[in-house]
Amino acid sequence: MHYNERIAINAEPVSDDTIIASFERIEAARGEISLTYFEFNALAAVDIFIREQVDVMILEVGLGGRLDAVNAFDGDCAVVTSVDLDHQAFLGDTVEQVGFEKAGVFRSGKPAICGQNPAPASLVAHAEAIGAKLLMVQRDFEFHAMENIQWNYRFRPQHSDGPARNRNALPFPALRGAYQLSNAACALTVLECLDDRLPVDIGAIKRGLLLVENPGRFQVLPGRPLTVLDVGHNPTPPAPCAAT
Repeated sequence: MHYNERIAINAEPVSDDTIIASFERIEAARGEISLTYFEFNALAAVDIFIREQVDVMILEVGLGGRLDAVNAFDGDCAVVTSVDLDHQAFLGDTVEQVGFEKAGVFRSGKPAICGQNPAPASLVAHAEAIGAKLLMVQRDFEFHAMENIQWNYRFRPQHSDGPARNRNALPFPALRGAYQLSNAACALTVLECLDDRLPVDIGAIKRGLLLVENPGRFQVLPGRPLTVLDVGHNPTPPAPCAAT
């Protein structure tokens, strides 16, 4: 793993020179403003993406959401895949407190996708309070595996003008772990919500599922003994890893 994997364009990490040049621009512009490691990283990513004129930016929150550096930017869509205890010194000691922090990335009038049902009441309440368009798994979208060969996806938004859609006989994501289907369903829901601005055909969706890579998530190293790497660092990941 290298620092560069944090900032990628078309699935390729950017070069050392590109990152260093971005850091130099940020250092020159910040003046007396103190920036954390993660704030430098978020600013560098956005700086590079803008200069490369990318069509789509995907920004990942580092810690929580409400107070994270990424939340300085207004996204067209936000996704919370799951909620559990993590970074409790900063996010709180209950799932409800963590859920509220994560919901901080939601925006009024914009899709807010949650891959956990039931979701924390705090997350749902915040979405409703700000007028975000909350879409929840098993309510607005769902997925069903077919004998570990293929899977089906259904989009049925309860509170949206968007059309319902079925996507059948999809290939399994090229990632280990049954939970990856839930993540894939969240990704497809993003595409449904942004279809008018970011149309993606079914062929591209299938290729993406077949070719997706995510180093550090149940990554099996070659050779013996069998060695598995996973970056999970809270109470949730061990159970699905053990079941994989």
